[in-house]
Amino acid sequence: MGKHKPNYFKEYARKNKDRLRRYQRDAKRKRLSEGKCVHCSQERMPNSNSFCKKHWFINVSGSRLGCYTLKGGLFLEQLFKSQEGKCFYTGWEITPGINAELDHTLATNTHPQHKNTKDNVQWVHSYVNKMKRDIPVETFFSVCEAITAKLKKPGLTGT
Repeated sequence: MGKHKPNYFKEYARKNKDRLRRYQRDAKRKRLSEGKCVHCSQERMPNSNSFCKKHWFINVSGSRLGCYTLKGGLFLEQLFKSQEGKCFYTGWEITPGINAELDHTLATNTHPQHKNTKDNVQWVHSYVNKMKRDIPVETFFSVCEAITAKLKKPGLTGT
């Protein structure tokens, strides 16, 4: 068999870790100061401090599904489009980086086996996600119905 070719970049990177880290840090700072995505130099979303749309979806995929990959980001973007940019529960318009949040239908603290399951998520308005938290969907619906029924009673102002 032929000789193994040396990987010069790996060798350089090993010897110059600190120098490369400084370069990467400075490059990110420059991109941020120019209003660019920290990862790819594309224009940032107007409502994001760090990301273009593609990297915003990848970041959400990583933080909520444990999958910081293009594939995960594309899945979430496609899910967002399939919901037509509307909250799964209310139908309100939602905007990435402003009020769009990823909800796990089955809460991850009570169903950890479903944390990284793609069919366990949907896009919701941030208000709704804060109200639902980790309760089951059926319980959430019952609570919403109870609130609505009480507010419909005569003499209630809702305050």
